[in-house]
Amino acid sequence: MTEQAYRLVSTEQQWVAALQRREAGAWHRLQAEALDSVYGYLFVRCRRREEAEDLTAEVFAAAYASIDRFRGHANVRTWLFGIARRKLIDSARRRQRKPEVLAVDLPEGRLPDPPGEDGPQIELERRERLAELRQEVLALPETQREALLLRCVEQLPLSEIAKVLGRSENAVKGLLRRARQAISRQLNP
Repeated sequence: MTEQAYRLVSTEQQWVAALQRREAGAWHRLQAEALDSVYGYLFVRCRRREEAEDLTAEVFAAAYASIDRFRGHANVRTWLFGIARRKLIDSARRRQRKPEVLAVDLPEGRLPDPPGEDGPQIELERRERLAELRQEVLALPETQREALLLRCVEQLPLSEIAKVLGRSENAVKGLLRRARQAISRQLNP
């Protein structure tokens, strides 16, 4: 291990120790460094912005409650993504038990976004392509979808994706390959 890598690991360990001592500065740093990425991770997977915000708060509350059990098997950001993934699963289970219909979920009353600068036809085509891509990603099996989103949206390295999903790096490579092939087959028949 190089001296620089050792210092990074040591710094991470010191930070985790400060989090475990519940030092306010360490928790402020965690929130400053990870809030946007945790929210982004959840926002891509949630039906509504409000749900992503609520789940983000739940993730940080769960992290605070369980920091004593953190053993450093991954970096702190990856650990938070693991918590976020479990919160998404819990949220989906709650929705299945007690589905709710909000006014914002109803089709009428929802105004379309204004067209972009490229003109309405180009904007419509762009939105259609994005909607088609989103549908294809959502149609993937859960593990393939998660691996693809962690890689492409969160830009995590394979080793971190493997830790979040509880799989080997080779298994993650296979998931990514199959996800890309499935999307390519559907979008380019």
